[in-house]
Amino acid sequence: MKMDCKRITRLIVGLFLICTLAPAQFGDYEWARGLTREYAFDDMAEKVFNDLLSGPGRTGVEKQQGRLGLAEMKQLQARTAGDLETALVLFEEARTLMQGAVKDWPEKNTLEYYQAIFSLADLLQERGEMAMNALTQGKVDAAKAESITRAAEADYGRAELELKKVKVAMGEPDPEDDRQKWRVKNKAWYGLCLLKYNKALTGKPNSAKREIALSDASDMLEEFILENETDDSEAMLGALYGYIQLGRVHAARDNPEEAIGNFSSVLDIIVWDSDEDPNYRLAPAIQGLVELAYFRLLEFLNEEKRFEETLRYGAEMESRFSKMSLPFKKLGRAARVELAEARLSGGDMSGALAIATNVVDTAGGDASGVLANRLVAEIIAATPDKTQFKPEIIRSAAKGAYSQGKEKRQDAIRYFQILQQVLPQIADAAQRKYFEADAWYYMGRAYYFMGRRLEAAYCFGEGTKRCKDVDKDDLNQNLAKFWRATLSDLSQETRSKEVARVLANANDWMIANPVGTVSRGDLLYRKARSMEAEGKALRRSKNAAGAISKYDEAARTYEEAVKAGGPKKEQAMIKGARTGLTVAQLLIDAKQTTKAQGRLTKAKQAFKQYLAYSEDPKNKLTDPRYITTREAARAEARYSVALTNRLLMGKTPDAATAKRLWTETLPYLEGFEQKYAAQSGLCMSVVSDRIRARIALGDVAGAERDYQILRGIDAQDPKTAFAAFTVGKHLRPAAEAAFEKIVGKATPFKGLDWTKAVAKPGFAAAVEGVRRPYGYYREWLLAGSGQKKLSYWELVCFMWGRTGDWDAIYDIHRKALSRFDGMAGVDPKKLLIWKNKLFHATVALAKKADLEGKADEGSRLWNEAGQLGEVLVQGGAYRNNPFTIRLAAQVFGGYVAKRAGLVKYSPCLGRYAEALALWKKIERSLKAIGESGSDGWWEAKFYTYYAAYEQERAAGQDLKQLRRKLDTLLATNPDGNPAWNDYFGWLKNKLF
Repeated sequence: MKMDCKRITRLIVGLFLICTLAPAQFGDYEWARGLTREYAFDDMAEKVFNDLLSGPGRTGVEKQQGRLGLAEMKQLQARTAGDLETALVLFEEARTLMQGAVKDWPEKNTLEYYQAIFSLADLLQERGEMAMNALTQGKVDAAKAESITRAAEADYGRAELELKKVKVAMGEPDPEDDRQKWRVKNKAWYGLCLLKYNKALTGKPNSAKREIALSDASDMLEEFILENETDDSEAMLGALYGYIQLGRVHAARDNPEEAIGNFSSVLDIIVWDSDEDPNYRLAPAIQGLVELAYFRLLEFLNEEKRFEETLRYGAEMESRFSKMSLPFKKLGRAARVELAEARLSGGDMSGALAIATNVVDTAGGDASGVLANRLVAEIIAATPDKTQFKPEIIRSAAKGAYSQGKEKRQDAIRYFQILQQVLPQIADAAQRKYFEADAWYYMGRAYYFMGRRLEAAYCFGEGTKRCKDVDKDDLNQNLAKFWRATLSDLSQETRSKEVARVLANANDWMIANPVGTVSRGDLLYRKARSMEAEGKALRRSKNAAGAISKYDEAARTYEEAVKAGGPKKEQAMIKGARTGLTVAQLLIDAKQTTKAQGRLTKAKQAFKQYLAYSEDPKNKLTDPRYITTREAARAEARYSVALTNRLLMGKTPDAATAKRLWTETLPYLEGFEQKYAAQSGLCMSVVSDRIRARIALGDVAGAERDYQILRGIDAQDPKTAFAAFTVGKHLRPAAEAAFEKIVGKATPFKGLDWTKAVAKPGFAAAVEGVRRPYGYYREWLLAGSGQKKLSYWELVCFMWGRTGDWDAIYDIHRKALSRFDGMAGVDPKKLLIWKNKLFHATVALAKKADLEGKADEGSRLWNEAGQLGEVLVQGGAYRNNPFTIRLAAQVFGGYVAKRAGLVKYSPCLGRYAEALALWKKIERSLKAIGESGSDGWWEAKFYTYYAAYEQERAAGQDLKQLRRKLDTLLATNPDGNPAWNDYFGWLKNKLF
């Protein structure tokens, strides 16, 4: 079956180096990976990964991506470690991070999650492979060989287990029904094939262990190929990659013909031309496959020293690609380097050089270019008279040596010096100057990485001065940047006056001779940033006066940079305003109020000027990256205007000043959370300030709306809590005045007074009025982990205790006691007050549950009330409190009530002996104060008789004496009590 490019309509690059499992969205994780892998910007990448891990507002997936990214950085560092011991330490740190990321990944069964598993398996495999290779090559102490072998075997085993788990979890998906699941399964399966192969290669050549492992790898690959060799184009592509890998297995087993057969079979199945389409070309996915097949084939033929066959297949490859006008990609260029090796082995140095230099020119610094550069360097190194080569070839050799690093960098410097000698051979002046600049740049870098930074600075400086107009590849700017940076680092580290003088001269030269886009404004901007960094260091060291002076100098230098203009003008504007505000804040801390007021006003004006500049249509941006940066700066500027005004008010501003400044502030705060929703922390601060502004300006309804916005962002944030307090504090005085006018000093814990208050007209409105501010106080109190001060809880408990809202009273007092009961240093009298209020609320809610027929809830509440009642009646301020004692008696012995006209008795806890003692106590106290015959006295009499009735009945007594007592009571009080007559009649029926 031929592989026709036209039939492949759904191929996704990344499956087996073609079909990726990474999500399509390009987020911070992918960006940071690119920074470290493609550009070696490790510091920048690490900051991004750390922000993903612990930055504010990050999702659960982003946090684990941060850990994953940090682990991958450790993995990259391990590859370049100088010794195995260091590498294994780095690998272990990477494994710990990565395994933690996989374990804590919040969204399992997603592509990102499986990619993390594949990364973990890759790391474990690589660590095992490195250890075993070091062992095979004799780089490991014999005493450690056994433990290293065991650890490597464990790594391979864990990697294999992870991949097997994924493969098994995916089951047997049909690619037509669930393409993504099928891809995950195939990636795990192919990963197992590679793992088998790589693990096998760590065994000793010709050993039985190695041969068995390679045989297993071969079997697995054949099964994989058989499964994927179907009419499905994507599956067939995977099968062809399997054939290439199977060829590598045969090569390792010393089966050269089988290996060549596997590699070439992939090439044989490809459709190379089309009679129907004269412009026919390989599809990108097929080209990647073909280039890999040719590379593995030519590489193997060269290893076998079958150079004639390499030349034949290489010529075939070049002919086919040339016919289709198809440029070689990375693996194709690597295959061409193998072809060049074969030509060199046949004595064709000129032909080898021609291919290798062409690869260097087209590679753009990728791995194929590194291979080609090394080949060129080897050829030149073997030739005594190096000036006979063209400048392009010498440059290629220099780049090749440079790319190999370490001791080869000295060879690179020598080649670049030879290149400078032969530059006159280049007729084109621009090309000649470009080669010269490039040579200075790479010599400087070579010296730098060798630790010889003075020579590096010299090269960068000479390159800058001699080639300041060479803007190709930004060489002039890079030379200038590294010249200044290298001298700056040396100056800071050595504190040498001579180096400082050279650095000053370099700065003067660059100001007088702007290089590329580096303007005077840019240099002033960098100078200001350096001063700002010094200010931060002084601030950290508690040198307030020094910090103020240095920050002030930085702010002035930013102003100069703004006036000088250039690409950094806008950054200088916002940084200058920000630094000016920092100066003002430091002056406030230093109690220099008058100076601080002036700096605050100046900083505010600077922020306003930045906002005006960024809003001006003349300064409109089009690059999305810069737009995002500008919007972040605009958000900061708007908030900072509010901050400066708040600081200008001070702690106790007069009313007129406060109103004027809040009026000025409010427009900068309006709509902020809608435009800058991603900056949740800043939104919290802005909306919080907006609430304060609205209250100060009398817009309470607006403040309450803004509070709801704040709750929507983060209800538990301290800023939300403070905003609730602010709103509640503003609403409270008027609400409480109206409440006290109706209720006075009555509370729900003093029955008669409260009953009278409840009956007053306007009571419900008054209670609803205080519930509004008290609700804000409650949210303030409970936000986050709750306020820590006991006095705050006392305040809010007192507030809600006045309302008669038993649900709220129960909840807040329960929370208060769970927090402070038993805490050292807390006054027990205060806790007893809370327990009494909670007791009243619990009884009220228990009765409500009884009324609603909620038996389970009622039982729970009566038991809670019983525990509280025991504490209250045993001692303390409430043991003789008539309201508390009365409720405790009901809790222990029950209560009577009418429901649907019928008398019903609720026994509550049914502890009648305790109830009887309490009711007798109440009866005696009422008699002592002359209250015999009152409603309360009749109530006590009723419960005394009823409790006695339950006791005697339970004891099996005949109740005669109790009947006589009841008869006597009713005979001596024939009119009885209207409120209790029905209940006594009911009791009499039970007794008789």
